[in-house]
Amino acid sequence: MRILIADTHPKVRFALHVLLQRQPDLKVVGDAIVAESLLEETETACPDVVLLGWELPGMDMDRLVP
Repeated sequence: MRILIADTHPKVRFALHVLLQRQPDLKVVGDAIVAESLLEETETACPDVVLLGWELPGMDMDRLVP
Protein backbone atom coordinates (compact mmCIF):
# COMPACT_ATOMS: atom_id res chain seq x y z
CA MET A 1 0.00 0.00 0.00
CA ARG A 2 1.29 3.44 -0.98
CA ILE A 3 0.95 6.09 1.73
CA LEU A 4 1.29 9.88 1.68
CA ILE A 5 1.82 11.68 5.00
CA ALA A 6 0.50 15.24 5.41
CA ASP A 7 1.19 17.02 8.71
CA THR A 8 2.86 20.25 9.79
CA HIS A 9 4.78 18.69 12.68
CA PRO A 10 8.17 17.24 11.67
CA LYS A 11 8.23 14.86 14.65
CA VAL A 12 4.84 13.43 13.70
CA ARG A 13 5.93 12.90 10.08
CA PHE A 14 9.19 11.29 11.22
CA ALA A 15 7.45 8.95 13.68
CA LEU A 16 4.94 7.88 11.04
CA HIS A 17 7.75 7.25 8.55
CA VAL A 18 9.59 5.07 11.07
CA LEU A 19 6.50 3.08 12.02
CA LEU A 20 5.34 2.56 8.45
CA GLN A 21 8.77 1.56 7.13
CA ARG A 22 8.73 -1.39 9.51
CA GLN A 23 5.79 -2.88 7.64
CA PRO A 24 6.87 -4.79 4.52
CA ASP A 25 3.62 -4.17 2.63
CA LEU A 26 3.54 -0.40 3.25
CA LYS A 27 5.53 2.27 1.40
CA VAL A 28 5.63 6.00 2.16
CA VAL A 29 5.57 7.69 -1.25
CA GLY A 30 5.71 11.31 -0.08
CA ASP A 31 4.87 13.88 2.50
CA ALA A 32 3.42 17.37 2.65
CA ILE A 33 3.35 20.21 5.17
CA VAL A 34 0.81 22.50 3.48
CA ALA A 35 -2.37 21.86 1.48
CA GLU A 36 -0.91 23.02 -1.83
CA SER A 37 1.95 20.52 -1.68
CA LEU A 38 -0.50 17.84 -0.54
CA LEU A 39 -2.55 18.29 -3.71
CA GLU A 40 0.59 18.25 -5.88
CA GLU A 41 2.00 15.16 -4.15
CA THR A 42 -1.33 13.35 -4.43
CA GLU A 43 -1.39 13.91 -8.18
CA THR A 44 2.21 12.83 -8.76
CA ALA A 45 2.59 10.00 -6.22
CA CYS A 46 -0.91 8.49 -6.60
CA PRO A 47 -1.07 7.15 -3.02
CA ASP A 48 -3.61 4.58 -1.88
CA VAL A 49 -3.99 6.34 1.48
CA VAL A 50 -3.31 9.86 2.77
CA LEU A 51 -2.62 10.31 6.48
CA LEU A 52 -3.83 13.87 6.90
CA GLY A 53 -3.17 16.20 9.82
CA TRP A 54 -6.23 17.98 11.15
CA GLU A 55 -5.03 21.58 10.75
CA LEU A 56 -2.97 21.55 7.58
CA PRO A 57 -2.28 25.16 6.49
CA GLY A 58 -4.11 26.20 3.36
CA MET A 59 -6.94 23.72 3.77
CA ASP A 60 -10.18 25.07 2.39
CA MET A 61 -12.87 22.49 3.07
CA ASP A 62 -15.24 24.14 0.59
CA ARG A 63 -12.70 23.41 -2.13
CA LEU A 64 -12.14 19.78 -1.12
CA VAL A 65 -15.72 18.73 -0.35
CA PRO A 66 -18.41 19.18 -3.03
